[in-house]
Amino acid sequence: MVIICNGKEQEVAEGSTLLQLLNQLQLAPDTVVVECDKKIISRDDYGGMMLSEGQNLELIRFVGGG
Repeated sequence: MVIICNGKEQEVAEGSTLLQLLNQLQLAPDTVVVECDKKIISRDDYGGMMLSEGQNLELIRFVGGG
């Protein structure tokens, strides 16, 4: 199935969770804030949130440095 991730189409397996998507993208869940259809998703919900066709996700990573 296809979702929209940061403005681009992303193919994911049917029945995938948000956590599985983050793993597929090689992103550590504790370093990402996820907005799904304009709602912020709690990190505690990443493993149980099933993705569905056409969902619009924004993945935001905070980078520090000096």
